[in-house]
Amino acid sequence: MTAHQLRYVPRVPMHVPAGTVLVHNSVYPVARLNGTRGSRMWLSPKSYVRGWLEVCPCGWAPELKRHYRVK
Repeated sequence: MTAHQLRYVPRVPMHVPAGTVLVHNSVYPVARLNGTRGSRMWLSPKSYVRGWLEVCPCGWAPELKRHYRVK
């Protein structure tokens, strides 16, 4: 993956643009801002879900139908 294929976001977005998914790293987020206690979040192309992402059950962004984490 290259830098132009993902976009870090400063906070949980109100909606996720079509064709993308919201992802966080393996650190479970404790806040809704990027970088808090080592957590990072970004928008990734939906095509990257297969292979290195999985649906995350942590409940961090309940207003979104789902979000993903790095396996």
